[in-house]
Amino acid sequence: MKRNSLIIGIIVLIIICIGAWSLFRKNTTETDAIYLDIAKLEGNTFTTNGNFTGGAMKYSGYKYKIDGENMYLYINNRLLIGESGDFLIKIRDENLQNVEKVYLQGQDKSDLYQIWPNQED
Repeated sequence: MKRNSLIIGIIVLIIICIGAWSLFRKNTTETDAIYLDIAKLEGNTFTTNGNFTGGAMKYSGYKYKIDGENMYLYINNRLLIGESGDFLIKIRDENLQNVEKVYLQGQDKSDLYQIWPNQED
């Protein structure tokens, strides 16, 4: 009987650990899960704001990479725990003066969407 209780306790502990890990883990957000209101590049400053399309996602920071004439923006999220889903990103970098295009980059290399200049303009 004690052995069964120990096994059940270990299983419950593993489930709790996996659940906690998934709540606190940062994920790079897929491009189709993000709504951007504006995206503009002026001189050495890039600004964008938006929200997540899924209600459980919370903003958890960003990363960016400038590669030649392109900038790649990675927006991070956490599930349920974090800031609100709304975000405002303002990046100041001297290398932005050489940037011709800004892309929103998801986790996969193929998950790429041009956000500046707006393709609809």
